[in-house]
Amino acid sequence: LAQVNGDTYLRFDNQYPADSEVWNSADIDVSGSSTVTVSFDARSQGGMEVTGPAQDKFEVYAVLDGVEEAIPFVSVMGHVDGTGDGSAYNVDASFSEAIATGGAQTLGIRVKVLISANNGSESYLINNVVATAPLLEDQTLTTDAGLCSAVATWDNPVVWDN
Repeated sequence: LAQVNGDTYLRFDNQYPADSEVWNSADIDVSGSSTVTVSFDARSQGGMEVTGPAQDKFEVYAVLDGVEEAIPFVSVMGHVDGTGDGSAYNVDASFSEAIATGGAQTLGIRVKVLISANNGSESYLINNVVATAPLLEDQTLTTDAGLCSAVATWDNPVVWDN
């Protein structure tokens, strides 16, 4: 965990081979909803690179009924805004994506990162992960994302936050 301007973020900062640092949210019940909108805040810190042998990558996938979607709904090289020449600086970005559930019963979120070994101070951070969907009758959702938990009905967003 990392504090940024008084807010707590989940931090990824290990230098590993591709996709070795992975975070999985708890599943939420999306039965009866054809689309769920997932949004979150992200931050990248340090000397991220978009080219060369020391590229850094941040990807976020939907996991429907336990199966990871083939294409991430967020995929950026370098900083979370797609920049990065190895110079150290911070970038903040917000993401929001409508996920077609295809009749799935559950939705989870999976974050995969690749951080090059060139700069030990590089990191990706996420916070305020929210899932919203059209109102479903009296459906209550409970999720426990490991670091935090939330209970909500579909007319209120499900929030993975601390």
